[in-house]
Amino acid sequence: MMKYGFVRAAAAAPGLRVADCGYNAQQIIEEATRLAQDGVQIALFPELSITGSTCGDLYLQQPLLQGALQGLEDVLKATSQLNILLAVGMPVSVSCKLYDCAVLLCGGRILGVVPKQHMEADRLRHFVPGCGNHTIVLCGQEVPFGTRLLFACSNMPELVLAAEVDTDLWAPAAPSLNHAKAGAPLILHCAAGAELVGKADYRRTLVEGQSARLMCGYLLANAGEGESTTDFVFSGHHLIAENGKLLAETKLFSGQAAVADIDLQRLCAERRGSNLFAANQAGYQVVSFELKDTDTVTRTFPQMPFIPEDKAEREQRCASILEMQAAGLRKRISHTNCGKLVIGVSGGLDSTLALLVAVKALDSLGRPHSDLLAVTMPCFGTTARTKGNAERLCEALGAEGVACVGRKIVLYRESKEKKTIELPKK
Repeated sequence: MMKYGFVRAAAAAPGLRVADCGYNAQQIIEEATRLAQDGVQIALFPELSITGSTCGDLYLQQPLLQGALQGLEDVLKATSQLNILLAVGMPVSVSCKLYDCAVLLCGGRILGVVPKQHMEADRLRHFVPGCGNHTIVLCGQEVPFGTRLLFACSNMPELVLAAEVDTDLWAPAAPSLNHAKAGAPLILHCAAGAELVGKADYRRTLVEGQSARLMCGYLLANAGEGESTTDFVFSGHHLIAENGKLLAETKLFSGQAAVADIDLQRLCAERRGSNLFAANQAGYQVVSFELKDTDTVTRTFPQMPFIPEDKAEREQRCASILEMQAAGLRKRISHTNCGKLVIGVSGGLDSTLALLVAVKALDSLGRPHSDLLAVTMPCFGTTARTKGNAERLCEALGAEGVACVGRKIVLYRESKEKKTIELPKK
């Protein structure tokens, strides 16, 4: 629903066959078509998804590289009429060097090629790290190639995205840091990480943390079914996060896609309110594309957005709020050498919270609850229930209670000002 600042994004890993580029391309086409029919506008596929990420020394063979190019061309033609931007992974040979790349395409056009920058040891046998920006010819098109590319939607200013590949995220200075500083509120991450015990939790924490640090939407698509299991297994664990909150996650080995509506207007608003994102597009090339508006959105929002739905999290949140308020009051009590705390108690929520905070502050100072003077002020709108609540609350907390008849005070003020008031009928 782009006109309201939402973009529907998906991370998917359709089943593949290692080194069978024609089959893999067809799987990507079918998945992209299905996602587009569901209103998805951004679809991310794993690292080396056209060839498979476990081809080993076959990456050095010309037939595989040629097959990957043909597979890309098949995807390009078959998805040219779809209202969707795709990011697929494949090896790309440039000047007799091989790069592990994310290729972005939309409307039959290759938007750009983003090479992986940080290589694990086993990948260095076949690939070289990418750096800088230049232009290459791919599938008969002149295409931007480089590590500093931004992709901007011409009819939705908030939709600016960038890409990184696999271990780029794990590096001390991930490329997504520069992408975000350059103005990208959406990061696409093609991955092919082997599954290990505890790694899914670490991956989730990493994605949530990166999206929070960068105030961005972050998509991660991980390799899954069909990869070789000679050395490792691949779970197809996909994640979508927005500003530190996980929006969608797939179960390990489920073969499902993760789909979520990302609120880009909210992300841009958060960044505008921060002085940490000074624009820095030095060295970046911006590539434009266009997507049609859609009116499909399935994201739901809680009726009480500031109150956690999980009971344990809610209790922890309430305890933190109470501690913070008590800490502030404790400082004021100490600073002013206050002997007695005086608080008006109505029996309602506001005064009850204030009373609890005051008791907490006295406890932390080691002072008795009798140092708290709770004043009840029944007036025209006071009911027996709220008055009883106030009295029982003071008694339960050990506060000294004093009743002050609010009705008389109001009538006295009105008589002095020579005004009349209407008393409620009994």
